[in-house]
Amino acid sequence: MQIRSAVSAGELSLFIGTHDPEAAETVGRLHKSGLLDLSLCFIAEEGSRPVGALVTVPVSSDGVKTAFAAASAYNEEHTLSQLYLRAFEVLRGRGIGYVFSKHTEKEKPMYYERFGWNWIVTLGFVPPTLDEDALNFAGKRLTEDAGPSCRPLEFPEELGIPMPECLFYGENRVNEEQLAEEVYTTRERRRLAERAALIVFIIAVIVIGCVKSSLRAFIGVVPMLGIGMVLLYRNIFQPKKVVREVVEGHRRKGMKETDDRLFFGEERFIHFSEGRGGAITSYDNIRIVYVKPEFLFLCRRSDNKSAGGWFVRNSSLTDKQALLDHIRSKSPEVVFKK
Repeated sequence: MQIRSAVSAGELSLFIGTHDPEAAETVGRLHKSGLLDLSLCFIAEEGSRPVGALVTVPVSSDGVKTAFAAASAYNEEHTLSQLYLRAFEVLRGRGIGYVFSKHTEKEKPMYYERFGWNWIVTLGFVPPTLDEDALNFAGKRLTEDAGPSCRPLEFPEELGIPMPECLFYGENRVNEEQLAEEVYTTRERRRLAERAALIVFIIAVIVIGCVKSSLRAFIGVVPMLGIGMVLLYRNIFQPKKVVREVVEGHRRKGMKETDDRLFFGEERFIHFSEGRGGAITSYDNIRIVYVKPEFLFLCRRSDNKSAGGWFVRNSSLTDKQALLDHIRSKSPEVVFKK
């Protein structure tokens, strides 16, 4: 099999059109607008017979140079694999660090399992849609030093691919000391209220024992006094233990500071940690929003020992109140706490 750069848009359209007429029309639109770079388009041949074609176009994402497979056609899976390998080589030479593609459900195992591609979100980019269709966008990092943008890809209009609107963009890049402060102070008011209640309870138990002034009365209140003291001890020292575990966990990962970024769309948002996204999350996953002077904590789960969620520094938001209002409109059940 030989792979070469395409000679003309007509050559590409002719072969691709036999497999996917819509893709051939896309090639025609790119050519007409002057966006088709034939040196980034490839033809696979066996003898003199074309057996595959791949069209890639440069795109960007907040200044990060990437490429997108705008159209492809192939007779065999191996042919497409070889076309991509040739494209990777050329794209690297252009200083392009990532390449992306939209695949069909049928092609998903081929891209993820056999080609070794990754979901666009885990690579650190916002997909064109924030719904189930986002799972059909995969990518490949071409160079080790390439860094993600945590932003959407900016496609040429001729491709007809949308770009989700970023309503708000939040960050939480803090050092260990600031992280410890965030973790500790998130539920500080609740702990102080619990602590005050426990102290009142302990004092009341002691007073009752003193008023009755009998050995039997003191023996009767000892269990209640013990329970109160244990709960007070946990209230004071358990949060410090949690903070210590969180900080130590970051140290084990070799992280001296956090690098959290959040892209807030209309219906859903994405959290990127260290340039890697994990999921597209609906706003109704937020249970409690802790509104602090320096940060927000969007809490998705909470119990007596720990809590899970996303920190956002207020200084990174263009309009904190607008974000809070948006969360409230999308998730009316959310509770806001100081």
